[in-house]
Amino acid sequence: QTVYNAASVAKLFAGTLASSLAMDGPKDGSIISFDLDEPTMNYIGGTGWHLNPGALPHTHTPRQLLAHIGCIPNYGGMYPTVPNTSNHYENMTSAAKSHVWPVGLMADTNTGKTGIQNCTVGSSYSYSTAAYTLLGAVMETITGRDAHTLLRTEITQPLGLTSTRAQFETPSLVPDYDRAVPYVVHSQHHHSTSLRKEEGAGAGYVPTNYPNNSWKFFGAGMESSALDLARFGDDVRRHRVVASAAAASDMWTRVPPSKHGAGWRVFGTQRRRAEEEEGSSGTRGRRWIASHGGSWAGARSYLAVYPDDGLSIAI
Repeated sequence: QTVYNAASVAKLFAGTLASSLAMDGPKDGSIISFDLDEPTMNYIGGTGWHLNPGALPHTHTPRQLLAHIGCIPNYGGMYPTVPNTSNHYENMTSAAKSHVWPVGLMADTNTGKTGIQNCTVGSSYSYSTAAYTLLGAVMETITGRDAHTLLRTEITQPLGLTSTRAQFETPSLVPDYDRAVPYVVHSQHHHSTSLRKEEGAGAGYVPTNYPNNSWKFFGAGMESSALDLARFGDDVRRHRVVASAAAASDMWTRVPPSKHGAGWRVFGTQRRRAEEEEGSSGTRGRRWIASHGGSWAGARSYLAVYPDDGLSIAI
């Protein structure tokens, strides 16, 4: 039941929510118009939304944001960049409008494997947490509900996930006895025996504070327990969130050239049993896996769902 920062596993909740809203509609039966393949500009970016001087205009779709092929900058190592900030934002729209949208798109991307290349929306993969802030703003706009309320009403309350929530829905971290204390390497004592074991998880580690991550709630600003994550994965597999099989298949289908579908990183296919019978080999034994990992201050997280095998594994 220990509560940890879920880091980038938050993207799975956002992707599942987006798929559910687009394919099945809200749980309360209200009518919305949401198409993952419509330009994002059809939902946000109008009056009051501004780009920085010289910034490239936004030309992506929600599906491209989900699959990291929208050429949205990430924080660190990119130009332009969306820097991390500890400023508090009450919703994704305010964060997107003032912190992410003005930066515009990247002209170039560096995957670390192929070096610097032109970034083309829909054709270039470039991982971005900030893209999920824009996605959150889209979902807030089409439903008229803030992202925190959407998470509760569409996912956590119906599924009984009591420890899964925004880490900073309010400016200060709400006390929780079950929340793990994050530790970081103490720069002056790393690899040193002068720090007592009682001062951290081991010599060289000291407790730290969680930074306010409200601007990236849907990208890396949630907290949860391993039990809640495993239950969420199993409920998604059982179509308790995304109701229709067609919607689930769409969510767990790669969007080329990305290896991601709607947030979920996908390996293998539903056809693995037939392929195994034919003696073919492939990615990870052809098992169909939908997963994502994450790391941030004091936490590492991972959730993997094996739809064909009836498994959901959270670490």
